[in-house]
Amino acid sequence: MIEFSPNPKIELKISPCTYKLWSIFRSYHYLNTNIVKSARCFTALYKDKPVAFIALIINPYGGKYYRVSRLVVLPDYQGIGIGTKLLTAIAKYWTTKTQMPLFLITSNPQLKQLHKRSKWALTRYGHVGKGGLELRLKLKTHQSTSINRQTFSFRYNPELIHRNNTAS
Repeated sequence: MIEFSPNPKIELKISPCTYKLWSIFRSYHYLNTNIVKSARCFTALYKDKPVAFIALIINPYGGKYYRVSRLVVLPDYQGIGIGTKLLTAIAKYWTTKTQMPLFLITSNPQLKQLHKRSKWALTRYGHVGKGGLELRLKLKTHQSTSINRQTFSFRYNPELIHRNNTAS
């Protein structure tokens, strides 16, 4: 008989990094592979090897909040919870440090259930309307719009409590 755990315990170290580390992860991101140089970046290290990357940016349209700009886990490490753990650990750290809200907008199907077992509250889902497209065309950011993709928006809420919640 062979025993195995579908989600083995993996010890990760999370560390700040520069946007330059994005070069390792960029080809695995499902959208535009550019990154804002002013992004606050962090990496998850497994045995001193970068296996995941997250970048946060302040709302470019003047709001008082941050949002997740990029979240990538290398393919060999996907599906075992590294992305969710990195996302939530950084959210807890960053919202405590800045005292500002943190949002995530994603079309990644692995993250659409995030609100059911964590401190992330679902704030919107569905297809985004064309509102703001004129501004995006002017700013030349229209290539990254989600008009044709179903998206999920979440806000990190450290006070959120779920029944049977084991996530932090």
